[in-house]
Amino acid sequence: MVRVDMVAGQPAAPAPAPATHDMYCSPYGDYYADQYYMSPQEMSPQHPQMCTLHGDYGPVTVPMVSTNSSSPLVPVQVPPGHVLQQIVDENGTLRHVILSQQPPHMPPHMPPPHQQQHHGPPPQHYGPANGGNGQQQFYGPPGYPPHFHQHGPPMPPPPPHPPHHAMHSPPQSYHKDERAHRQYVKLKKKMEQRHRNDGLGSNSGHSTPAPSPRKEFSNGVQTRGPGSTVGGTSSEGEGSSSAATSVQGDEEDSQPLLDFLSSLQTPQVSDVTFCSALVQWNAPILPEGVTLPSYSGNITYELLLGEKGRYKAIYSGSALSCRVQDLRPGTEYTVCLQAHAEEYTGAASETAIVRTEACEPSAPTALRATGRARTTLQLRWNAPNDNGSHILHYILQYDEGKGGDFVDLCKPRNKQHNLQKLEVATCYRFRLAAVNGVGRGSWSEEVAFSTCGTPPSPPSPPSLVHATSSSLALCWVNRPGDDDFSLQMEDEHNRHGFLVVYAGRETENICKGLVRCSNYKFRLLANNETGPSRWSDEVTFRTLPEKPRAPYKPFVKGKIHSNSFRVRWDPPGDTGGAEIQSYTLEINSGDGFHRVYDGAEQETTCDRLQPGCTYQVRSLCTTVGGISDWSDIQTITTEPVVPGPCLPPALLSDPRPYSIAITWQKPDYDGGSPVLEYNVEICEEENSRLVYKGKETECTVQELLPGRRYFFKVKAFNRVGGGQWSETLDVTSGAAPPETPNLPRAVAKSPYNVFVQWDEPVCNGGPIIDYLLEMASINKDDAFSPVFQGLQLSYDIKNLIPFSSYFFKVCAINKSGHSKWSEISEISTPGAPPGCPPLLTAEATATDALLSWQEPPCNGYPIQHYRIDIGEKTIVTNEPIMEYLLENLIPETIYKVRIQAVNEIGIGNYSPTLKVETLPPPPPPPLITCIQQGHNFLKLKWGEGKNTDFTQYIVEMQNPRRKEYQQVYQGTSFSFRVKKLQDSSKYKFRICASNDSGGQGDFSEDLEFETTPAPPATLKVPKLLELSETSFVVEWVPSKLSTDEQLTYIVQCCRTKDQDYKQVYKGSEMSTKMESLESGLEYSVRVCAERKVDGTFLHGAWSPALVVSIPAQQVLQNVTASPAPKRTPKRTVATFPMSERNYILLFLFGFVIVAFLSAHAVQQFIDWRKSV
Repeated sequence: MVRVDMVAGQPAAPAPAPATHDMYCSPYGDYYADQYYMSPQEMSPQHPQMCTLHGDYGPVTVPMVSTNSSSPLVPVQVPPGHVLQQIVDENGTLRHVILSQQPPHMPPHMPPPHQQQHHGPPPQHYGPANGGNGQQQFYGPPGYPPHFHQHGPPMPPPPPHPPHHAMHSPPQSYHKDERAHRQYVKLKKKMEQRHRNDGLGSNSGHSTPAPSPRKEFSNGVQTRGPGSTVGGTSSEGEGSSSAATSVQGDEEDSQPLLDFLSSLQTPQVSDVTFCSALVQWNAPILPEGVTLPSYSGNITYELLLGEKGRYKAIYSGSALSCRVQDLRPGTEYTVCLQAHAEEYTGAASETAIVRTEACEPSAPTALRATGRARTTLQLRWNAPNDNGSHILHYILQYDEGKGGDFVDLCKPRNKQHNLQKLEVATCYRFRLAAVNGVGRGSWSEEVAFSTCGTPPSPPSPPSLVHATSSSLALCWVNRPGDDDFSLQMEDEHNRHGFLVVYAGRETENICKGLVRCSNYKFRLLANNETGPSRWSDEVTFRTLPEKPRAPYKPFVKGKIHSNSFRVRWDPPGDTGGAEIQSYTLEINSGDGFHRVYDGAEQETTCDRLQPGCTYQVRSLCTTVGGISDWSDIQTITTEPVVPGPCLPPALLSDPRPYSIAITWQKPDYDGGSPVLEYNVEICEEENSRLVYKGKETECTVQELLPGRRYFFKVKAFNRVGGGQWSETLDVTSGAAPPETPNLPRAVAKSPYNVFVQWDEPVCNGGPIIDYLLEMASINKDDAFSPVFQGLQLSYDIKNLIPFSSYFFKVCAINKSGHSKWSEISEISTPGAPPGCPPLLTAEATATDALLSWQEPPCNGYPIQHYRIDIGEKTIVTNEPIMEYLLENLIPETIYKVRIQAVNEIGIGNYSPTLKVETLPPPPPPPLITCIQQGHNFLKLKWGEGKNTDFTQYIVEMQNPRRKEYQQVYQGTSFSFRVKKLQDSSKYKFRICASNDSGGQGDFSEDLEFETTPAPPATLKVPKLLELSETSFVVEWVPSKLSTDEQLTYIVQCCRTKDQDYKQVYKGSEMSTKMESLESGLEYSVRVCAERKVDGTFLHGAWSPALVVSIPAQQVLQNVTASPAPKRTPKRTVATFPMSERNYILLFLFGFVIVAFLSAHAVQQFIDWRKSV
């Protein structure tokens, strides 16, 4: 990057040029005055402007030979106050004569004309050619805005002996058309008129050719100044249109200012060093007699720096000099100048070459060792930057392995060197410097490399620190010269030999995961830079045993008695690697465990126990490794005896007619075993039977007879057997309802009448006070309903349904309750003609009417057919159907319909009369079209104007998966937008119309429409990954598509204050790095996705911009400076936009505030109204 330092100065205001006389005109079409070759003074506060001197010369004739058939018009720059005359002789030679309009005047301080010196070839000009389209075209060097030359005051030429630069001008091309020729003639007439007014009639015949219409370029884009036309030719002579006259007038007004801005001369370069140069220039000079249009008078100069044909603006301001720094040594640059005044921009000046001086080469990178032995080292390095002068050789220094000062080792020309005859196991320090034609560069970083030495001797074997059942802790001695160690172990179980268990610098290690009571062999090896030693002697260590596991659960040996039992146990499956020394047995009877045995035997007898009691036993074993855990607990119960007698039973409630509830208590002694069940026995007269057997202490005896005397006794049982019977309980049962009546008898008198009668049942000690008769049409308990209640033994039932089944049951009632229901009696009534058809309905269209009804009761015989009366016409159906379609009806007509059923018995009654009115014909389906397509929607249209008839439209779409139509719209509109569709997919639609009078019409034919491809979705804000002084790395979340196609991502970056985005990356990666950025500025980065579909590219929307602040270099220097100041420099961080979650939280917070303020305002308004 080039840095520009401005030299103090003030902008030069345009002033009339001093009087000059004849000037020298070069054969290239430009002139160089002797006074312009003087070196200008550097701008400073004491010298606000540069001083220029002018010289006078006589007329000069310049011969120019043209190879064309016609002599071209060559534009030539002339100094102020001079005119140019072009003469073509008979040989085709074009002669340019430059004449002065003022009397000769030679300043006394100017050198004679023969002392003029020209350094560097003058800029070349190429003659104009007539364009086919009547426009002027200009061409410049690549990478630099095109420019052209105007007739006007020249810039000062370079100094007599400019250091390392010369004057050059990019080749140019001119084209002249009829319009330019007319302007030339017109300007020539104006010049002659001005000369006549000034009394210079002798020079009235000489004039300068008018400049051709100019085109301007900005950043490689052609622009035009005010008053210029875009293109095309204008008419000639007096017959020109008024529009052409207006355009020419605007060009004539702005042309002097453009000529004035384009009169800059080549900038002067001086004070060139290896990294900087001073560039100076003069302000443009306004010729005498030329009047500029009104403008602010402020001129801005833009300095362009070029390298290898590529130019870049490095300065823009009103000063007349600047210092360009941070140039590369030994490099050739070109500079040119361009002037700006408001919206007018002049042509660029000629280019000046700047060649920086060469300097010492840069410091090489650190040396690296590519080979190392006992007495040799091989070094290699990379070539540094030569800074404009070829590297002659390198200087390699080392400290001779003594750690002292560096001495010269050699001066190689190559980039590697082999060192021999070095000391064994010695460290050497090295550094390197490069030498070119200017001098020696800086030294590289110091590096140290060592030669190889002798391997160490075998170490002592490792020793044991401590041992456990699964680990061995070892240690060894660290001798001088030992860098690291390798410990190997041999396991006698796996038979794999010695394996490495540790490698490192430590002098101790714990080997874990070993087998108990096992031997392991170990050996040790030492390493250093030279190599490994031999293995040490092998040593053997043994792991310790573990405590044994718990013995197996004890078990009973032999028969269990009521007062004793014998217990045995087995040794544990894992003894921990040692023999068992003794066993211990404990017993628990409810008050804790007590030790009952210690010894080597595996069984013992437990006596003096209680019958029917439960005991717990457990055991453990002891070895050299320790005491095991207790075994699982074994539960043992001694044998019990039969229980004692129970107390006499007692009544639980009052006796009932058919049941008696009794209860009893447990026996006082259960015999050492819980009572498992009880037996209850009942005695009636001389018979007895068992009525209960169970665990409960109460029961209810069922199936008793009312008013009888009964005796009850109970006996308890345990697992040994039953005890004695208890004393008896004497109980008498209570009264009961009547007995169940016999089956009632039913007789059908007619299809609608049945007679029922029954017999009187047994009363069971209480007189019968009532009978209850119930009837049902189906034989279900919940279907019966009472039809009679009284003391009579018969009842006549009427209003029944013909040919139907009926069920009857009866019960008797006394003071104790009602008896059970009798058995169910069934009877069927005879058949009859069918009933009246119910619920006659009709669905009418314009010409049809669908009649439907429910089937009437057939009354015992199936319905054969129906008779339909419609007006005076009777229709007889062929089958007993439930609906009938009336066809060929008249639209908008009322019909009266009634119906009756017919079976074998006869014809039934008519149904109520139904009035049926036919509808008008339905509307036809409209033509549906697609007026707008998108990647996820289709807009359909099927009409114009307003729907005055309020016709309903139904649009259906075919489901692509299930291939069936689904309704997507129903309403009165003429268009609808179908959303949530897939991109690049085809969909089928159909439509029908309906109204209130005609109903729904038929659907139209299927129409197919296709959605457009979808652009990629908008990406989220890029994320900042890395940040430095001149670069940063951004990353973004990829966009997702329904297909597997790959997307291309475009990244644009710009300065935040300029907002001129430029593309910096295009590819399929999810991150990119921005480099060569300016420190201390803010940059904005945005990204979008691009999708290629059928050869076309679909761009997604740009993501929100990520603003990144590049840290300033001065801030970093302040941070690393002395910590004396207490103030800390301000940190420059990257600013990120808020995420979606933050936006949602901010929206909710704002909504709560607005709701609170609104509620407060409403409450204030209510309070005010109440007060009013």
